[in-house]
Amino acid sequence: MVKISTFAGYLANKDNLDKIISPPYDVCTVKEAREETGDNEMYYFHIEKPGIDLPDTATKEEVALKGKANLLNFIEKGYLVKDDAERVYIYSQQMGDHVQYGIVCLSSIDDYANNKIKRHEHTLPETELERTNLCDIQCANASPVFFSFKGGDDIKSKVAEIIQSEPYGRTTTQDKVIHTLWRCTVEDSTYLVKAFEEIESTYIADGHHRSAAAYNVGVRRRQRAIEQGVDVTGEEDFNFFLTVIFPESECMILDYNRLLNTLNDMTEDEFIEKLSTNFTLEEIKGDNVKPTAKGHISLYIKEKWFDMQVKPELMNTENPAKNLDYNVLTDFC
Repeated sequence: MVKISTFAGYLANKDNLDKIISPPYDVCTVKEAREETGDNEMYYFHIEKPGIDLPDTATKEEVALKGKANLLNFIEKGYLVKDDAERVYIYSQQMGDHVQYGIVCLSSIDDYANNKIKRHEHTLPETELERTNLCDIQCANASPVFFSFKGGDDIKSKVAEIIQSEPYGRTTTQDKVIHTLWRCTVEDSTYLVKAFEEIESTYIADGHHRSAAAYNVGVRRRQRAIEQGVDVTGEEDFNFFLTVIFPESECMILDYNRLLNTLNDMTEDEFIEKLSTNFTLEEIKGDNVKPTAKGHISLYIKEKWFDMQVKPELMNTENPAKNLDYNVLTDFC
């Protein structure tokens, strides 16, 4: 059973969606974010990457405090508007012909602790601490963690009904992705919360550091409450964090590319021979060089494309996460 919850979100003012929406915080440096933001005081990087508004010598605490001040400023100026009811939301991304619909909701830190929220990456302690302190000082989950789930035909059917209604807002970003948000009715929200009780697990697709940070903040605040003699029920806000949960069947798997800048003094033929210890390699004929199925990796070398598959006897029968393609690439190349 997965536990999700409704919440009354702060929504980007629909009159300024194109000015507010920004890329994820972790796809660029502070310098790049500063240049992209320019003089746009509504750009969400002011909240997600508040270092853009400070000298590069600013401490991490100063950056977090600036993020809190910027968030309060966005609310005061009406760039972010508080919803009038607790609910869940439907969020879609359209990339070309592909559309995926996710449920924006709160997920439980207890599910994270009990491994109902599945992880497949380790976190960097310094990055995790930085996100933890920003979340704690800012008193906000500034962006959702990207989850996926298996099954849930009733959930997908309900979402299909909801998206027939008028959306709250829609905007297209520079990368030509169309973003749309629907506010669910209280009744539909209750239905979806109940439906997720039948889902066994959710899976972190992107956002391991944000998930860990939210968990850390929840544990901190739970401990503070207990030390102050407050009875903790498990339903307090700090027990949950912001997520968007997409059906596995709708998720688009994007390329995960690596570039080798050295073959460690091997020739190309020696490198291929070394790979053949753990992989079967077959030259790809034609123009369709992208992997077409799980377990396939495309390699470009000697001005040719090869399809690589790890040998079956090397697959991990105890830890399925080790069989993810990027882990296979790391462990056996």
